[in-house]
Amino acid sequence: MPIWCCRACRGVYSDTTRDGGVYHHACGPLPPDEHGVELERPDKRDENLVVNARDRTVGIRSEGAGVTPVSHEQLMEPVWIAALKKRIAKEEEE
Repeated sequence: MPIWCCRACRGVYSDTTRDGGVYHHACGPLPPDEHGVELERPDKRDENLVVNARDRTVGIRSEGAGVTPVSHEQLMEPVWIAALKKRIAKEEEE
């Protein structure tokens, strides 16, 4: 199971859950400022899927600042995201 570090929130996570499911990372909110206002995290990453009106997955919500591999240094991003991008690019060519 590859381990990743989110470059935006510095969260460390595996892209696979213990039961074999896919984990979709999303940065948590920043703490409220002195006035109680929650500010949006710059370069927030959100790996939850975006589905278009035709019920087709078109990507993840936000790449944000990206990820760095903690293990499996040869990988650039979670395998499921790379496969999703490859599939989407192929569908766009057709």
